[in-house]
Amino acid sequence: MKDLFINYLDDIETPSIINSRINRILSLNNFMTDEEVVDIFICDELVNDNIHEYTNLWLFTESFALEAKNFQKTIDLDITPIKDSIDYWKITTEDTNLSFVKDNSTLTLEFASQGISGRLKATGRNCKYLKKIIESYFRKNVFF
Repeated sequence: MKDLFINYLDDIETPSIINSRINRILSLNNFMTDEEVVDIFICDELVNDNIHEYTNLWLFTESFALEAKNFQKTIDLDITPIKDSIDYWKITTEDTNLSFVKDNSTLTLEFASQGISGRLKATGRNCKYLKKIIESYFRKNVFF
């Protein structure tokens, strides 16, 4: 696993079992595309007693976004093109101005690309990583 990914997972304090699962999913990327995974993002939500629940894993290449739904329990991996093909996107935030986040801050991105839609959600410090994903892969690939 790349140091960039390890640093991200350490910063959002994912359990080691999740990191192992991500390694397994990363190894399957070659079945979906020949492009190298250059970024990852884990969707999370706060549940009972402010515990982070990690739901979907997103992998990003230069041209594609791959989503591993419910990645802790199963491997359900799909792919959508993103390079120059984002035709809709929307962000919603709670308790953040995108420059300063609190533990209960949320940031959500909804997008569509060639008729396929996706949703990425972050809480707390994970919001800064979703902001980076939006800037790196979505904003620059809007195509109207």
